[in-house]
Amino acid sequence: MPEPDETIDAPTYKPPKRTKSWVIELTLTATTIVALILTVVFCFSRRNKPSLVIPTRSVILELNLACDNFRLENGQYPWAKPDSVTATTEIRGKDVYVELRGLPGAKINTTQDYFGEVKERYLKNGTVVDTWGHEIMFRVDPATMKPVIWSCGPDGKDDTNDGVSPDPAKFPKTYYWFGKGGTGDDITNR
Repeated sequence: MPEPDETIDAPTYKPPKRTKSWVIELTLTATTIVALILTVVFCFSRRNKPSLVIPTRSVILELNLACDNFRLENGQYPWAKPDSVTATTEIRGKDVYVELRGLPGAKINTTQDYFGEVKERYLKNGTVVDTWGHEIMFRVDPATMKPVIWSCGPDGKDDTNDGVSPDPAKFPKTYYWFGKGGTGDDITNR
């Protein structure tokens, strides 16, 4: 042990020499901070804007349920039966809405409301529309004879009913659905 008045010869402290790696470390730190800030801003900005797809999907699923209930009680969907389809047969959204609600002008259902009240923003000229104001489309899948219900999505283009009819006179595209599997930005009950 050294004596109290004795000094120890120790080398003086010299800080390590800075190399160019400090620039890289500073850049990585700044990049990480910016990425975190952008992530937080993006997350909180999306939280305040509700999705426009969810309400449309909800309306489509409600329509699908109403059509299935209608078929269970009436023996057919709220449009012409497949055996009466001609080249000009068309499933019109307005007619489907009238039948589902049992409104004046209905040909099959005149008493029961299968669909219930619809918010005004989802009705346009007596037709059910999506969040973007485009008419909800109805067709029949010839393979299963079940309804295909869809919205053309934000762009308003029909990407769902894009297949080719094997016989347009027997299977008109205004009644039957001929999809190739892709739906683009369309929102469907499939």
